[in-house]
Amino acid sequence: MKIKILDCTIRDGGYYNNWRFSDNFVEKYLNTLQKCKIDYVEIGYRKNIKDKNFGKFINVTDQLSKKLKKKRNLSFSIMIDLADIVKQNLNIDRHFSSQKKSGIDLIRIASSYEDLKHLKQTIIKLKKKKYKVSVNLMKFTALTKNQILNFFNECRKYKIDFYYIADSFGNCTPELINNISKYLRQKKFSLNKFGFHGHDNLGLGNENAMTALKNGFKIIDTSIMGMGRGAGNVKLEEFIYNLDKKNQDKMFYIQKFIEEVMMKMKQKYNWGTNFSYFYAAKNFIHPTFVQRLLTEKKFNFYNLIEILSFLSKSKSSKYDANIFDNFFLEVTKFKEKKIKFRNKKVNIFTNNCKNIDYIVNSSDKKKYLTASLNLNEKFKNFPFDYIFVSNPYRFFTEINSIKKSKKKIVIPNFKNFQKNIKSNTNIIKYNFNYSNNKFKINKLECSYKLNLVIFYAISFFITNNFSEINIYGFSKNTQNKKIEIFFSNFISKNNLKTKLAFHS
Repeated sequence: MKIKILDCTIRDGGYYNNWRFSDNFVEKYLNTLQKCKIDYVEIGYRKNIKDKNFGKFINVTDQLSKKLKKKRNLSFSIMIDLADIVKQNLNIDRHFSSQKKSGIDLIRIASSYEDLKHLKQTIIKLKKKKYKVSVNLMKFTALTKNQILNFFNECRKYKIDFYYIADSFGNCTPELINNISKYLRQKKFSLNKFGFHGHDNLGLGNENAMTALKNGFKIIDTSIMGMGRGAGNVKLEEFIYNLDKKNQDKMFYIQKFIEEVMMKMKQKYNWGTNFSYFYAAKNFIHPTFVQRLLTEKKFNFYNLIEILSFLSKSKSSKYDANIFDNFFLEVTKFKEKKIKFRNKKVNIFTNNCKNIDYIVNSSDKKKYLTASLNLNEKFKNFPFDYIFVSNPYRFFTEINSIKKSKKKIVIPNFKNFQKNIKSNTNIIKYNFNYSNNKFKINKLECSYKLNLVIFYAISFFITNNFSEINIYGFSKNTQNKKIEIFFSNFISKNNLKTKLAFHS
């Protein structure tokens, strides 16, 4: 059986650009892979998401796949997340046509061991629609041999096309692959339907892939320059070279694409192996935590080590964007301390405000307090009455400035760093707690599913019965528009007298 390559540059690489790939990129990418005769090209996800923040490859439609396939001799795959089906965000009957109508050849199901019980119906429905089906066992390095065996024993009841082990944490080693392979063969599995999806956190991506091949695996995932979540994937160019060092034509086509297109992407997003990903892999920390930390570009090396050390002691094997903050900065209760305000009108300034001096000077300074969202370098010399910092990222990186500041700073009662700020009498405690329930505010805290500093500041002033709240530098994007509508409805519903106005 011929060794197969599946390239997932768009699907896995989309974690860096929210699946926003230009038409020019896609055209050159697909033409390159066609020349290289790559067996499968994974062009994205099928997720029931309608969000302008994401590009079209987060939810690959039949229309898109057929358009891309036209005049090309390529086999396309897409990935679905079993968790989306469990949550009922994705309905197989409703969101998938037959294979013949779709332009998609292979559908890969990403599944955790915990979701095994939900696999059966999904596989049956997709096979009925004539798709080739692969099941990717995520986070296999955190499982026992018996769990892995149990998972694949269930899968083979339904005659799937490929069984994948996915190195989600990037901590797989050649030794582990050898051991798992030996165990599966002992349990009467033929490995000629097995695939390997590797990440390069330890710098072992390519070596792991070659070890899988030596053990009889027949399909390997790659991406060009390794573009993919976290430290990235097995590099297509390296894998092809190691597979056949004489294959100069393929190497030429890929290198041409790298020079013309991919180098710019690499410089912009800077994926690849580094110490943070290495540390995360060794401690079973989900790589998206590291990716987000590195993307913030606020942390020095010592900040990163402290955060990663905390995450290693926390339940951080699963990434959840909404509760990430609570993984390393827990808020604690405190006794209410009455705050004296000289008046009950406030102007809040975001970092997008371009005419702060004009606004302040044209207002009655005696009637309006001023507040800033975060310790902004742009306004560091401006004499704000209050500064709001709700996000632990900000708190963590600006803690030295907070300690030194003579301005009143409103922050949640972060447990881990209270010792650092006890001496500062200008600290006002107002908690933020994550909650999937209804929005709640009181004198001590606000509770909601999103931790946004503007949300936090408005809640603080509303609960302290301010008669007028103005926000300046408020960009009219989709998220901000929702915030404006949300608070307008909240004030109206609760018959509050607060006048709230948003200014761009």
